[in-house]
Amino acid sequence: MQNRGWIVLKLRTPNRAKHLKLAALQASFNQAVDVGAQAVAAAGVHHPGEIHHLAYPLARQAGLPSAYARLAVNDITALERKTHRSGHSLPQKRGGFGLPSACYRLVAKNGFWAMRMSVGERGELLWLPLFIPDKLARRLEQVRGDARLFQRAGDWYVALPIQLPARAASQAEAELADIAGVDLGVVRLVTAYAAGRVLIVRGLALVQHKKQLSERRRKAVQVCNAERVAQIKLSERRWVGATNHQIANRLVAEAASRPRPIIALEKLDGLLYRQHRSLRFSQMRRAWDFRQLIDLIIYKAQERGVQVVFVDPRGTSTTCPRCRLNLAENASPKGRFHCQGCGYTSITDIVAARNIAARCVQA
Repeated sequence: MQNRGWIVLKLRTPNRAKHLKLAALQASFNQAVDVGAQAVAAAGVHHPGEIHHLAYPLARQAGLPSAYARLAVNDITALERKTHRSGHSLPQKRGGFGLPSACYRLVAKNGFWAMRMSVGERGELLWLPLFIPDKLARRLEQVRGDARLFQRAGDWYVALPIQLPARAASQAEAELADIAGVDLGVVRLVTAYAAGRVLIVRGLALVQHKKQLSERRRKAVQVCNAERVAQIKLSERRWVGATNHQIANRLVAEAASRPRPIIALEKLDGLLYRQHRSLRFSQMRRAWDFRQLIDLIIYKAQERGVQVVFVDPRGTSTTCPRCRLNLAENASPKGRFHCQGCGYTSITDIVAARNIAARCVQA
């Protein structure tokens, strides 16, 4: 399994010719998105295939190369989804423009980094030097996928996607390791269990505060206050990100204090990374940014030398860790666990974390 994170780097101030090239490409990209979004809204299409069939030729007519036109269609699809779900007019489009993975490459020479990007159909290239902090230079080897260029306060930045690999533990490694099983939820945002020790991060207050911010943003949308919407959205994103960093730091530090640490996480790629799932997991996915939290745990664990593995979470909340009886009646709606076979009682989230750690050894 691979998880995606992002690195944002500042470009060294480009000369006038390069700046004009970037500005022209951004103008063409924004024009393609605007025209395509209006055409999609007028036609009333919602399926991604129909959107691509309608918007891609318009993006090409705006002067975009084929790879850039594909990313413009992706932005149009995202705008249509937001519009269709909210029932309002077209929301504000994303800043900057997409940079296809086939159109850029990071190059290092004599300790200096630069990004080589293609800006035309016939391979016209731009060389853009980058500011690379030493702590991020070693992570550039993990850059994979489509990037994004944008301007902020007159300076150019590039957001680069990174792939964070997480390999499975071998049977011998799991049997000798100190495994911390981690269960994710809403009432208890994170529940970790390792060798009889439990770490719980309560989530009701955090989720409630996030709902309040979302409600403020919804009211600002209703009165068409775009500036207030952007302000609340930025505040919410920063607060959630800072909270996830604190949780990941705490969890990884606890695991790293053990001699042979392994963090076992729920394999939620089919739940958090897809659209159509059960109501319970849809509510859980909307309640908190668990995808960001998992990505942060992975890369912080890598920095501390802690291995991360993923196990199948099905049945972990209803299986007794003592007698292994799996019954839906074992778990009550109020979050209490009572085994119908041996009478073992505990908290459902702690039971799930114990079973996740146990499955890491059994895998």
